[in-house]
Amino acid sequence: MAEGATQTRSEDVSLRIPVRDPEDDFFCLRYQVWYASFDCALRTKFQTCEGCADCEQGRFNLKRHAAALARVQAPRWLRR
Repeated sequence: MAEGATQTRSEDVSLRIPVRDPEDDFFCLRYQVWYASFDCALRTKFQTCEGCADCEQGRFNLKRHAAALARVQAPRWLRR
């Protein structure tokens, strides 16, 4: 097998392994990635990602971080 094919295969495998940083406490089932649940709650509250609309995990994280999110304003680019 050619060396390039081996590298591509190993890269494909590494792309399927979710990376988790120390601050990541949430695994998104839809996108198969680890990230902070507070970020998920922000996306849900301000509807910044169409793919996250109507997500049960997002609603759970929104409730989980409700107190902290009460102090957060929408990003300037989202305000009308």
